[in-house]
Amino acid sequence: GLGASVTLVGATDIYPGETTQLQITLSNNNTTAAITNVAFANTLPGVWPNALRIAGAATYTCTDPAGPTTSAGVGVLTATPGTQNISLTGGVIPMRAAGTDGTCVIRIPVTAGSSSGSSVTYTYTVASNAVTGTDPGAQTNVGNVSQTVNVKPVALPTLNKNFSNSTAVLGGAPVTLTITLNNPTNP
Repeated sequence: GLGASVTLVGATDIYPGETTQLQITLSNNNTTAAITNVAFANTLPGVWPNALRIAGAATYTCTDPAGPTTSAGVGVLTATPGTQNISLTGGVIPMRAAGTDGTCVIRIPVTAGSSSGSSVTYTYTVASNAVTGTDPGAQTNVGNVSQTVNVKPVALPTLNKNFSNSTAVLGGAPVTLTITLNNPTNP
């Protein structure tokens, strides 16, 4: 049958604007047929700017254990940087061979924000039955799989303003305004 899992390649805890890689692995334990017409579509959690979003070009490769050979995945993977939508249509997961499941691996660089500076946890989930395919019977993944990404807290900058003269007289001497931006040290 069709299996799905989600892990991270890279840090589980990131500062706002840092990236880590979400890895979605699709597997096939059928020893007689590849799973074709593999499809799923979902969205990264949260509402921007406080959300997970795609931070760079995704990679999509499949491994046929009969070789074993790894090559570019079949079908259309959509994971546009700056958005939260991930989808695959027309995928093919190679059949199980030599005691190893056929697999397809999608890696997506993701980043997150926290406008409040507070720590936030986002959980990306591939729901049960969300991934579909045929081998030639209908196949779906069983069980929800998820991965969390923790956004570390940061101290937000503060703003101080000072006037060189506490009294401004209409038509009088100009008043100098000094604005100092204090940016705390964040990694």
